[in-house]
Amino acid sequence: MSVSLELPPSLLEERETVTIVEVPPAEWAARLSHIEPFKTHGFPNPALCKVLCAVAPNEEVVAAWWITLAWHAEPVWIAPEHRKRPGLIRRLWERVRQELIAEGADVAFGIITDPQVVGQASRLGFARVHGDLYFLRVNKDEEKES
Repeated sequence: MSVSLELPPSLLEERETVTIVEVPPAEWAARLSHIEPFKTHGFPNPALCKVLCAVAPNEEVVAAWWITLAWHAEPVWIAPEHRKRPGLIRRLWERVRQELIAEGADVAFGIITDPQVVGQASRLGFARVHGDLYFLRVNKDEEKES
């Protein structure tokens, strides 16, 4: 049994004419500065990411997806008997921060589930990000082999 799907001509035309390209860092400012998150947050370190775009025949960027190396600053663990030491987490964070900078990280994130850690992270400069975190295993063939 075959199924026929009729698409409106406008959708079919768009699909055929949009090209998917990697926009080189030298073109980011000219082509992407009006697009979020770049408009609000600026551009990431080009050594650590790529920006892939759907480009219309008139060279207008009609969709963009940013792929970046994600630095996790997690988990944070402190022995219960040392959790009242105010300088401990800050000293540890300063070393972690130095390592992140040395690796070229622009941003880092952590998944915080412990309410006590939320306050500590906020004092260090971490900010809550709105939205939900999703996980995707990109290479499903690897999962079957292991």
